[in-house]
This record gives sequence, C-alpha cells and structure tokens, in this order.
Amino acid sequence: MCLIETDIDQITLSVPNIDGMSQWDRVNQIVDELRLKGTLGPFSEELPRNRSYDRAIGWGDSGKNIQIMWRAGELDYDLKQGLLIYFDATGKRLFDLYTNYEELGYRWQELIGKVYDLGGHVTRIDIAIDVYNSDVILSELYQDVKDGKIQVKNQNNQTPTIGEFAKNFETTGITINSRSSDAYGRFYDKRKEQIDKLGPFYERALGFKSWIRLEGEFKHKLARKIGKQISDCDSFNDLNELLVTQIISRWKLIKNGELLKLWHMLEIKSHDGLLVTLGKDELKSFTRSIRYFLNGGGASLMYKIYRVYGQDGLDYFEELLLDYFDKVNELDGFHPSLNVNTEINKIRQEVLANRWWIDDYWNAATGLIEKEKEVTKPTKVTSDFFKIKNNKNNPLVNRTPRKTEGKD
Repeated sequence: MCLIETDIDQITLSVPNIDGMSQWDRVNQIVDELRLKGTLGPFSEELPRNRSYDRAIGWGDSGKNIQIMWRAGELDYDLKQGLLIYFDATGKRLFDLYTNYEELGYRWQELIGKVYDLGGHVTRIDIAIDVYNSDVILSELYQDVKDGKIQVKNQNNQTPTIGEFAKNFETTGITINSRSSDAYGRFYDKRKEQIDKLGPFYERALGFKSWIRLEGEFKHKLARKIGKQISDCDSFNDLNELLVTQIISRWKLIKNGELLKLWHMLEIKSHDGLLVTLGKDELKSFTRSIRYFLNGGGASLMYKIYRVYGQDGLDYFEELLLDYFDKVNELDGFHPSLNVNTEINKIRQEVLANRWWIDDYWNAATGLIEKEKEVTKPTKVTSDFFKIKNNKNNPLVNRTPRKTEGKD
C-alpha cells in the first residue's frame, strides 16, 4: 500500500530589530515569545553559522542545529539586518521531538505564526513529501523525461531546467531549476540515501520497498508568502494540503496529456485528508553507536579476548580500558576526537528527551541488526570451542587481574 507523508524539513526566519531596544533584549524577547527556552532548554552562545552575522545563541549539537543570529554593532546597517532564526533539518526534528515528548501542544506552525506577529517572516522553507511503497522508479522517470515521454511544466506552463544526480551510474535523483532560484526542486531516492549513509531514518528505510522524497526549497518572497499561508491554516488537513500543493502544482509531471498517476494520487489524498503521520522514528545516535560497536571491531575484539583468555581475561581488559579512560587527554590515556565529544552531547540530549536507559538502546540496536541479517547465518561456534572458560590450568587465563588504584 502506498503511503504519503508531508512536513517541512528545515526553515529560516527573519525578525526585525525594534528602535530603542538593545539587540540582546530583542534576542531574549524572541526566545520568550517563541517559547524556545521552555521547549528546548537553556541556550549557549555560539559562533553563527551564517557569516553575515557575528553573534549567535544556539541549541542542539554544539549549538548548531537551532540558532538565533545577529550583528553586534549599533550602526544602521547592523540594526537593519535584523535577527535570523535558523532550524536545520536536525534542529527541526529536535524541536518536534521536545514538543511531542513534553506534550506542549506547540507545533512549528504556531512558531511561524508568532514570528509573523513579531513583524518577521520566513526567508527559506524546505517542504518534503515522502512517498512510501510506490511503483515509481526514479531512473526510469528521468529517462522518460529525457525522451520526452513525460513533460515537466511549471505554473506558467513552461519547461524548467531538469538535471539529475547519480551514484554508480544509476540515477538517484532529479533536480528542477537551479539552487539559486526561488523555487528549487529535488526528487530523490530517500530509501537509498538513508541505507547508504546509515542515516537517522535507516530503520524506517529498511521497512519499505521504496521511499521517494519530493522536496521543494523555497526562498525570498516566495518563502515569505508560503510562511504566511502556513500561519493562517485553520486545520492540520488544510496545512498538509497546502504543503503538498506547493510542490505538485508548481511542477506538474504530465504523460499523454494527463497528470502522472502519482501526481493525481497526491492531489486526491492531500485534499481528502488521507496523508499519514509515521512519527519521529529516527535512528537514535546511541543506537547507531551500539550497532556500530556490535557489527564493527569493538564487539569482535572483546569476543576474541573472551574466547582466548576467558572471563578473567575479559575482566582484566575492561580494567585496562577504564584506566585508559580515566587518563583522558593525558600522555598515556585516551584522546577522544572532537566528533566523539560532539556525539556525547548529542546522546545526552537524546537521553533527556527519550528517558531511555542503556538496555533500551541495546534492544533497539540488536533488533536493528536482526532486521539487517541476510538469509545466510554466520557459522555457529560450539560451546566447547577451546574449552577455556573458567579453566584455571590454562596458562593464558591463570593470571591475577591487576586492580586499578582507587577502585574497589
């Protein structure tokens, strides 16, 4: 059965300064009005992601996923630039995660409306339509467009510029217009993307035979208009229909003088309120880390130690490892990369939002591995292999583990 879901992927908004109010006071006013502190927790001062600004506060991974940016000067140019509110795709999901978990009854549509109430507007919005289990094959679709069997028409009944992106000589996506245009379209294989990159929706991708994303990136005056329309929607169904319409009415795919079957289905289902909401089932960072440990070298190494040296050897190795961690950033200790520290902060936020314990992540990771297994199972090692567990006569395990100083 073909399922359809729509949402926004990322969004950028602009809010003007107010005469007589310092920019820092304006920042705090925006944080309060948009309920960001109550929704996302305390912010931190960060380097702005947009180089046109020199100050920023942020939330998320190293304060990068959600930011409010501004220029610190008091010149007319600095004040006219206003403040920029930025949600990347991860920041948008983080906002949804916290508002859904806390049951705040506060959605991104309301946030957009509050920005317009503050005299601001949307400057960029990416709208996504996810189509699951359809029969559309992107490489064939692109070839039909090239061969003239399918025509792509914009709202002025003109043919826009069509491009492709490919991997291993296979078309995985189609582009419409250029990145610099006010309306830029991307139709691509989301399932392949998530599986190849072990993306946040990797587990969802495994559950569907196909997953195509139709995405529109809208900027400038067009984004401002769409943002106002979103803030004025009276119902969830109206909102979904609006989002779908922004894509399927802007770029029409026509075959034999009629709308493509998929376009016709999108039109009907969005109008009749038949879209689905699959929820935020993204693959959590810690689940991904445990899966990597179990499928990668970590678990294999510990298994080798266990099979060769037995339980005592494994306990001894764990003591050495903990001692190595205790000496973090010392000469003979563990030196984590910046990516590791970034991931730790992300996992902490994840744990606070989901209230998961280690066994929850473990069960999610092992369940994911089971889904990935092919029909061919690995060779089973018999329980008497080496017969060394608790064998005190084996010289490899007949050794007293060293006790780490200061530990019981």
